[in-house]
Formats: sequence, structure tokens, C-alpha cells
Amino acid sequence: MRESTKLIQRGMITTSTGALLQELIKYCHARNDEIYIVVLPMFVTNGTLLTKETAAKLSDFGGIFGISVDGHKASHNINHLNTKGDGTYKETSRSIGNIKPREYLGAAVTLTYSGLDPV
Repeated sequence: MRESTKLIQRGMITTSTGALLQELIKYCHARNDEIYIVVLPMFVTNGTLLTKETAAKLSDFGGIFGISVDGHKASHNINHLNTKGDGTYKETSRSIGNIKPREYLGAAVTLTYSGLDPV
């Protein structure tokens, strides 16, 4: 695993990670001019390590966020576990509140039978 990937997974953004993200942003902006459509990088995460500081730094880089949410708490916790084996619904919900401004927030949703209310 690349060092920059390890650092992002620990919830930290370092100089080398920041440089990589800045290159990604520059690439997206260059494509904007070529195809006349706004291209924004999306940071897709389960949100468990997304602190206010990390969210603010990533927002400063010009990206948008996709937070993985799989329905109500019980359904979400079936698919999203931390290293201790506990569900992450509480951490994910808290992380959603760390993203400002809200225009930069989307949801990456997995639809499963357990996540739907049968009609």
C-alpha cells in the first residue's frame, strides 16, 4: 500500500498527500476547460475518520464528498464495521456534520433488501 494511501486512511493529510490531491485538482480543472463541464474530484469515504479538520482541508482542495450510508442504523451496521467489529453508523453520522459547506456532500448508498421497507 502506498504511504500516501496509508496516511489518508489514518485521517491525516500530509505534505506529500496534499501535493497528490493538488495535482488531482489541477487535472480536473484542466478537463473543465477542455470539455466545458465542471469536473470535481469526489472523495468517497465511510466517514469514520473524517474529522472537522480533515473535511475542511479536503474542501479547501476543491473536492466533494460521497459518504457511504446503507440505510437505517441496523442495516448500515451490517455492512460497515470498524476494526473492533462494531458498526460505524454513529461515526458516519457524526462525520456528515463535519462537512461544510453542504453543497459538497453526496451519499454513496448501497440498496439491499434489509435496507428497504417492503411495501
